[in-house]
Amino acid sequence: VRGPEHEVVQRLGQIPGVLSVERTALHDGVLTLAVTTAKERDMRSELAAATIANGWELQEMRSVILSLESIFLTLVGGKPVETSA
Repeated sequence: VRGPEHEVVQRLGQIPGVLSVERTALHDGVLTLAVTTAKERDMRSELAAATIANGWELQEMRSVILSLESIFLTLVGGKPVETSA
């Protein structure tokens, strides 16, 4: 997302079903965010709509599902393995 970090994180975090929003990278003014949502909901449409409605540029969006092994490794300090959905 290309937009002001604080505002983007705050606005996306206000969407019902969004549990957390964290910046994972910033490169050439483009934020890479990790958005954690309620398990039973696909929130991509709502996230894209909020981004565009606020005048921010959406560069890319993808769903990432962590396996049980990845979650365990994250908890014990190992590097998680992501699986794209």
